[in-house]
Amino acid sequence: MRTIMFQSDARANDPVGGCYRIICELHRQIECSKAELELVLHQLAICRAYAARQQPHDVKVEETTVSDSAIGSKEVADLDTFYNFHELVQEQCAHVQEHHVDTWSGEVI
Repeated sequence: MRTIMFQSDARANDPVGGCYRIICELHRQIECSKAELELVLHQLAICRAYAARQQPHDVKVEETTVSDSAIGSKEVADLDTFYNFHELVQEQCAHVQEHHVDTWSGEVI
């Protein structure tokens, strides 16, 4: 019974979209949260890799060594990638929020 009352209230507040608009907004929020989670997991992986490089270890790979400057440039590249990805996620979320189109009516919400 509560569901029917919720749906009727949603239709009263928004005669065109009703519950569909609420569902679309929730889906948009889920997608933005997933993108943000992906960003945080990527940053965590970068931090873990950096921490692993900071620990002293005696393992050599094929008798070659990597200079500190090479590791530093890799970290900088990872951070640049991270910040570019972060900006992309923010732009996508803002674009979806500003230009959300109701697929039933075709109007911009």
